[in-house]
Amino acid sequence: MYFELDEHQSRLAAYIEATYHISSPELVALRRALLDEDRAIAQRPYLESTARYTAPRRFDTLDIPAPARALLTALGRQKVVFDPPYAHQSDALERTLTHGDDLLVMTGTGSGKTETFLLPLLSQLYVEAVERPASFKVRGLRSIILYPMNALVNDQLTRLRGLLGHPAVVEAFVKAAGRPAKFARYTGRTLFPGEVPRADDERAADYLNRRLAPLKLYLRLMEQAADNPNPALRDEAKVLIDRLKETGRWPSKPDLHRWYWGDAGRKWFKKDGSLARTVENNEQDAELLLRHEVQTSPPDLLITNYSMLEYTLLRPLERGIWSRARERFEAFPDERLTLVLDEAHLYRGAGGAEVALLLRRLRQRLGLSADRVQVICTSASFERQDAALDFIAALSGKPQTGFVPLRGERLASAPSGPGDGALAATLAAVSLSALSDDDPRARAEAAPARPPTAEETP
Repeated sequence: MYFELDEHQSRLAAYIEATYHISSPELVALRRALLDEDRAIAQRPYLESTARYTAPRRFDTLDIPAPARALLTALGRQKVVFDPPYAHQSDALERTLTHGDDLLVMTGTGSGKTETFLLPLLSQLYVEAVERPASFKVRGLRSIILYPMNALVNDQLTRLRGLLGHPAVVEAFVKAAGRPAKFARYTGRTLFPGEVPRADDERAADYLNRRLAPLKLYLRLMEQAADNPNPALRDEAKVLIDRLKETGRWPSKPDLHRWYWGDAGRKWFKKDGSLARTVENNEQDAELLLRHEVQTSPPDLLITNYSMLEYTLLRPLERGIWSRARERFEAFPDERLTLVLDEAHLYRGAGGAEVALLLRRLRQRLGLSADRVQVICTSASFERQDAALDFIAALSGKPQTGFVPLRGERLASAPSGPGDGALAATLAAVSLSALSDDDPRARAEAAPARPPTAEETP
C-alpha cells in the first residue's frame, strides 16, 4: 500500500511539472524540492472501516406486491441480490412500491444506496409485467436515472448489467411478459451519433464500420474463444469474457455476434432500405447498446447525465423517445415516471438551478403532473435532514412533505471491548515509531519475529 501511495504522489508531482511549464532551471529545481517535501501535495493516509447496517428482514417478509416479493426472494437464493437486505433497502422497497412515497436516502458511503433505487426499479417493472401486461407491452420510458457526470453513469451501467441483464432476471421477465426489461445508457459515449445513413449512400457501410469499431473487441474475443486453433489462447479468451461479464463490462445481449453481423450475409441494409444488422432482438436483448436502438424503440429505463437529457429534449433526432413516452403515459393514466437523482448534492448553485428547471421541462414534455413523478434522491453528503429536504423539494419541484428520509441503522460490533491476552500482547509488541517510519524496511520490522505471550508481557 505504501508503495502505491508513494507512486501516486510521484505521478501527481510529474503531472504538475508537465502541466505548468517553467523555463528557469533554478525555479524548476526549487519547485521540485517543494513537491518532494513531506505532506506538500499529499497527506498521510487515514484508514477507515466501512460501517455495517442492520438487516432484520428477508424479502419474503416485506410488505410489497407479491410478484416483487417472489422475484427478489428467488434472486436472493441465486445470490444475485443479498437477502436479507439492509433495513433502509427494505424500507425503500416498501415506501416506493406499497406507499408510493418519494425518497431521500441519506445513508453513508458503502451503505448500499444504489440498491435503494435499483431494487425498487426492478420490482416496479416486474410488477407491471405480471399484473399489467397490457401496459408493459407498450415500449416507452418508465424510469430515468440522472447523473451529473459520465463517470458515474458508466459505473452504474455495470450495475444494471449485473441486475437487469442477469440471465435469471431476463428469464423471469420473458416468462412473465415475453420480453426482458430494457435499459440503455445514453451519453456522449453511446454509439453512434447522428442519423443512420441511407442505404443508397455508397459511403454508408464504411461510415457504420468506423462508428462501430469499438465493438470489434467483443467480436474478436468471441471468435477467438470459439475458433482459435490454439487451446491455450481459446481458454484465455473464454476466461476474459467471463471476467468481463462478471464485472459488468460486457453488453447484455445474449447473441452479440449475431446481433452485430445480422442474417443477411453481413450486409448492412435490407432490400427495403432498413438496417439488417445491429437490430434489437425484442425477446432476448435486455440492453440497448446503440443510439438508434433507443430512438427506434425506447427502453424502460434510461441512464444518462443532465447535459444529454437537455440535448435530447431539444434535438429532433430524439423527439420520438419523448413522444412515445408521453403517448404511453396518456394511454395509461395510472402509470408514473420514476426519476432517480443519484449524488443529488452535486446539483448546487447555478448549475443546480439549471437542473431544477430541466426537470420541470421534462415533466412538461411528458405531460405529467408532479404527483405522477416518483422521485428518489440519494447522497452520502447530506447531514441536516431539514436542509436536505428543502434542497430536494426545490430541485425536484415536489412538495417536501412527500419525501421520506432514510438514514439506515448502523450495526454495532459485538462483542465490543478488550480482546484476549494473546492479542493484547501481540499489539503491545509492535513498535509504533517503526510502523510510522518512512523507510519500508523499518515498517516491515515493526512487529517482532515472535510475539510475546501474555505471561511475558507486564
